[in-house]
Amino acid sequence: MILKDKNIILGVTGSIAAYKACDIASRLIKLGANVHVLMTENAKRFVSPLTFSSLTNHNVYDMWEDHEYKIEHIKEKLSLL
Repeated sequence: MILKDKNIILGVTGSIAAYKACDIASRLIKLGANVHVLMTENAKRFVSPLTFSSLTNHNVYDMWEDHEYKIEHIKEKLSLL
């Protein structure tokens, strides 16, 4: 698998492309990647976080509200803000 054990952060925003992000997440997982999804509030109007959670087997985080990220390098970046 090309992306075996690689961690990928997929940011999803509020547009019709949010539906395509589901397909992208699924394809990345099939290639062996660990996919973590960050969504804006508007993205949740197009696709439920439960969809991404089911696809990735990871919690879905709100891009602007959750500050308890489990992904260490994001946590470090947020601490700089």
